Amino acid sequence: MLIVMGCNDDDRNLTLPSHSIVESSHQYAGNAVQVNQEISFADVSHGVVSRTWSLPDGVAATILKLDKDVSNREAIRQALSNRDNLTEEEIENLESQLRIGDETLLPSFDEPILKLSFPEAGIYELTVIQEFEENPFIRNEIEPTDSNIVETVFIITVSDPIRFTNVQGTFLNSDGSLGETFNVTNNALAQVEAGQTVRYTFDVSGAVDEININADGGIIVPGSLVNNPELGNGMVDIKYNGLSNYDLTLTAYKIEPDSDRSITFTNAITVVPSSAPFILTGAIIEQMDERISIPFNGEFASIAGDVSTNFTVKLFDQANTFVKNLNIATITNNADNLTLLDITLSEPIYSTDNIKVSYDGNASLESTDTRTPEAFTDQPVAMYAPNLANNNIADGVTTNWTIVDPNGAYEISTEQAFTGDTSIKITKNGESGNFRIRTPFGATVSIDLNKQYVTRARVYIDPTVATPGGLKIHSLGSAPWWGINQNLSNINKGEWVMLERIIPFPKNSYTNFDIRVDGTSDTIIYIDDIYIGEYEVRP
Repeated sequence: MLIVMGCNDDDRNLTLPSHSIVESSHQYAGNAVQVNQEISFADVSHGVVSRTWSLPDGVAATILKLDKDVSNREAIRQALSNRDNLTEEEIENLESQLRIGDETLLPSFDEPILKLSFPEAGIYELTVIQEFEENPFIRNEIEPTDSNIVETVFIITVSDPIRFTNVQGTFLNSDGSLGETFNVTNNALAQVEAGQTVRYTFDVSGAVDEININADGGIIVPGSLVNNPELGNGMVDIKYNGLSNYDLTLTAYKIEPDSDRSITFTNAITVVPSSAPFILTGAIIEQMDERISIPFNGEFASIAGDVSTNFTVKLFDQANTFVKNLNIATITNNADNLTLLDITLSEPIYSTDNIKVSYDGNASLESTDTRTPEAFTDQPVAMYAPNLANNNIADGVTTNWTIVDPNGAYEISTEQAFTGDTSIKITKNGESGNFRIRTPFGATVSIDLNKQYVTRARVYIDPTVATPGGLKIHSLGSAPWWGINQNLSNINKGEWVMLERIIPFPKNSYTNFDIRVDGTSDTIIYIDDIYIGEYEVRP
């Protein structure tokens, strides 16, 4: 569709050179809009003799009126933004107030402004061809073009409005399998047992960039929120512990064009007492302040009285020989998570301790849904031992390595992994010299020179190749270095082996981290679970 617009002589600015400038109302957003959202183009050029706006044949576009009453136009657009609450007749009536007579033709305006919208998602080209009195300058160019005809093409990306549909919940069984599925609706009060997890799935249009979930007191399982903008769907797992009714709110965000949309299901879930036994669930862990937190599959009611005599905290040596009972000071509800009981001891504990906890099942404890916790015996405590190597280094997933000594190659591999899915694979060629890679810690690591530290790593040597001469895993700010310095000639091939070195740090800060493989034979080695931390020893 084409329209040629002429300019009167009186409109020409004869004191300025010809200059081509065409602006878009959404150029800041890459000319991205939603279906039926207005986008405007304005030719603010100097010296234009004529201009032609065109869209490809067959493109359906709605040409909008140049309504002088801007407030009226904005009020109509605001009403249309809430189209989910409008009937089809109401939508058509509002849209007709924005349209001119023939939606298939670009209008003939004396004003060099075009306003339009698109009823369907897609990528569209809008072309404007300008004829000038003389060869014009284009935008900020310092030399004029070699023709008095300028063609400008705008790429307009139109996406569907953000909208959530087909929201469903599926119960997750204790073994991780999927159970019954239900539709999520207002006031459905779908019954969920305390401690149970629901997997919510939903369709979301608009190719959104981000999705947020308000679980109304439910616990979003870490890592479970998934947004698939290409597929137009997502999912999240939410665990419910307390007896109550719960809402669910889904919010989607889009950067270009800037928009968001929320949907709330009121009283979607009601949590009822669980039919499952009230048992220890997950690992017992030491917190940073030396509290020992014990997780159960439900929330505890407030503890009344002293229950410390019903728990035992035992210290074992590294050979699992009993050493002594550790004295319990208090047992309390965790302030932030009622599924946890916190044990505070009256004596210090150390990161290298081998500690186990038992419960006799006879304390006056119960869950908020009136279940009684079951006994357990000698369950190990995962001691607090923060890793100074950031997670991407520790888990073998960072790709931010620089090759320092080039006798080989590295990659992030899924061929072998001790934990997770990946490890660092190093292929050392047979040339003399070493192969070394380096990555920044991400932040300077500060060291207490009065403490000892330990460096650990898991290594796997490919059994089909030669054994490398040595492996060094250490930090490098400047010499001296610290870390693993291991001759690998006696390491078993074809299995994961733990390497460890305990050493005082010679410097008080480090910024980089190195892995170096020595030897004169072709070899392949995998490295995973790198750990650097304080090495505490019980006096």
